[in-house]
Amino acid sequence: SVMSRIPGINVNKELELLEKEKEKRMENMPDLLKTGNNKIGDEKSEDKEEEDKEGDK
Repeated sequence: SVMSRIPGINVNKELELLEKEKEKRMENMPDLLKTGNNKIGDEKSEDKEEEDKEGDK
């Protein structure tokens, strides 16, 4: 029926809008995460980086 099709279209449009909003946020996120992690504690982020490097080898 027509009624069963319209909700699906609306949901798809809403999902598309949400995905676009996420993409816009993700473009801005890296800088926010870097500054946030640095402010929280440089020691923690440095330890994680060292562990990752050792794991790669």
